[in-house]
This record gives sequence, structure tokens and C-alpha cells, in this order.
Amino acid sequence: MTTPTTPRSDPPPTQRPAPTTPVTSTPDRVRRAQRTAAWAGPLCVVAGVGTFAPEPPEAGTDPAGIRSHVEQQLDVLAVNAVCALVVAAALLVLVSALASLIESHRPDSLAGRYVTGVGVLSAAQLVVFASVYGVWVFVDPVASLDDATVVTLFSAGAFGDSFGSLTLVLTCSMVALVSWSALRYRFLSRPVAVFGLLVATGEIVSLGQLIVANPVSSTGMYVAIFGWFLWPAVVGLDLGFRLLRGRR
Repeated sequence: MTTPTTPRSDPPPTQRPAPTTPVTSTPDRVRRAQRTAAWAGPLCVVAGVGTFAPEPPEAGTDPAGIRSHVEQQLDVLAVNAVCALVVAAALLVLVSALASLIESHRPDSLAGRYVTGVGVLSAAQLVVFASVYGVWVFVDPVASLDDATVVTLFSAGAFGDSFGSLTLVLTCSMVALVSWSALRYRFLSRPVAVFGLLVATGEIVSLGQLIVANPVSSTGMYVAIFGWFLWPAVVGLDLGFRLLRGRR
């Protein structure tokens, strides 16, 4: 009589652990964002000075007046276009750093994505600005364009300015979100965060002009415009100083 044999079972193969992707620690991520914002923020303002366009002719100016204006201001318009592109690139870098700071405290937050999205929209507005003012560098309004084309291109400048006014509402909301997050997570100094909230408040006050013109709303508009112009440098310098203090 034969004894039944139990089939031998081989031991399960040893599974190798899946390779892990190295994760950048939060302190390293914060320092990198501070370092990036420290140069991108001031660059936005320095290059932004070059975007101040000369006073254009009044609406309804005849083509001869537009041609004369372009010929006299051609070099300035070229500087405006180049500086607008530099600001657009620096702004994209800055908002990316700010979004990284927010996400270092709250990963995958909608706030960081919103900051990035509004930054892209603001950069797009600057590209439009550069296009409508820089087009004169590539065409000869005296010899190569007819009167209708000259008037159309000149009118496009007003569209670029209007687009900028519309995006100002979103940019100030982004400033408010960054400032509120900075107060909560303390990645900016309190005065800088409060400054950003004041800029956003100025934009809210300026919306009163949609109902009726009034001096309070006009003041809010100027606070929003000039505050938004200076805000990148203020934020960048603050983050740069915090980076230097952290190294001591």
C-alpha cells in the first residue's frame, strides 16, 4: 500500500518593492520658491516701468495723425512691447513660486491652482498688450498700410487696454487669495499680506463706478492699479529677506 504524497508547494516569489519617486521636502520647496520669487517679483516692476506707453492720439484721429504719432514714438512702442513680454515671463515664474508656497502648506489645494490660472491669464493679457503696441515695429504705417488698416490697428490698442481692465478684477482676487493664505500659513510678513488685502479691497471699491461715478470708487481704482503694479516687487523682496534670514 502506497502512502499518498502531498504535493509540494513552492514558496511565493519575493516581490520587490516598487521604486519610489523622491519627494522634495517642504523646507527645500519653500526655499526654492523664495529664491525664485526674490528675483521674479522685482523684475516684474523694473520691466513694468518700460510698459508705460506714450499718450495716444484721441479717438477719431484721422489716419495721418495716427501715422505721425507712430513715427514719432516708434522706439518707445518697441520698448513697451519688449518690456511687456519680459513682465509676462517674470509674472508666470512669480505666480508659480507663490502657488508652490501655498501647496507646501496645503498640497493639491484649489488655491494654488487658482493662483496659477490667474497668473496665466494676466500673462496672456500682457502678450496681447505687446502685440497691439509692437505691431508697428514690423509694419510701415506710411508706405505699406492703407488708411483703414492704420485705424484698425490703432483701435486694437484700446482693446488691449480694456482687456487689462477686465483682468484686473481677477488679478486682485488672486492677490487677495495669496495674502489671505500668507496670513494663515505665514509665508509672507504680516504687513505685506495686509498690503495685498488693501490692494484687493481697492478693486472692490472701484467696482462702484459701474453703478455711478464717484470719487471714492476712483480712489479705489488707483489703489488697485498702482498696488497691483508694485505688489510683485513687495512680495518678492519680502520672500528674499525671509530667505536670507533663514540662512543665518
